[in-house]
Amino acid sequence: MSGAAPWKLASAQQATTTNMNGSEDVTKMFVLMNQNILDMKENTHRIDEKLDRINEKVNQTALDTELHQETLMKLLPICVSLVCDFI
Repeated sequence: MSGAAPWKLASAQQATTTNMNGSEDVTKMFVLMNQNILDMKENTHRIDEKLDRINEKVNQTALDTELHQETLMKLLPICVSLVCDFI
């Protein structure tokens, strides 16, 4: 290296520094992308939990509706009989 001109050494050091800074930028970009993916995964998990709760409510409502309909079907003949008796 003693035979190299000082200006060539300076430019070589600058190129190395630029390369390292570029590498750091890429690393930071990958870290940011990874964090965004983890955040999206967490958001997806929360959305899935909300959808599961909605699904449970819909299933419960459907069951309640079926039970209500069966109760009305049992009461309908009694109501018809009462109306016929009073008319």
